[in-house]
Amino acid sequence: MLFTSSLSSIRDRFFTTNYGSTIILKACGFVEEHHARILSAEDGQIRVRIGFTMLEQFIFNCPRTRPVDVMLRVRHLDDHEEAGEMKDVLPAAKCSQVDVEILPKSVGWSQPEFEQFSRKLLWSLRSHFVSPA
Repeated sequence: MLFTSSLSSIRDRFFTTNYGSTIILKACGFVEEHHARILSAEDGQIRVRIGFTMLEQFIFNCPRTRPVDVMLRVRHLDDHEEAGEMKDVLPAAKCSQVDVEILPKSVGWSQPEFEQFSRKLLWSLRSHFVSPA
């Protein structure tokens, strides 16, 4: 079923450290906390769905959480100029830029509700990806 929304997606960007494969563990913690389903995973990009459509709620007796898709794009900054600023703060760390886009996937969202829900998700996401200073 194809769904289109008149609501605007919510976008954010933050930076984190990436020792070895810790960025994968950070993403897994977020996915697990929100009982998200991984829709796609490619090199440097993951798309997850949080919540359930009305049909899924009815058929599978799922919780009544309206669905959103969360797209995470990770770009490692070790070899880029942008890393300079982060390298001053965390000189021994491998820095990564995380771009986030949250898209509504249900007709039940109003813009204020979607924005409030998205802010909570972004706060949770940042807390999972927080880096020690």
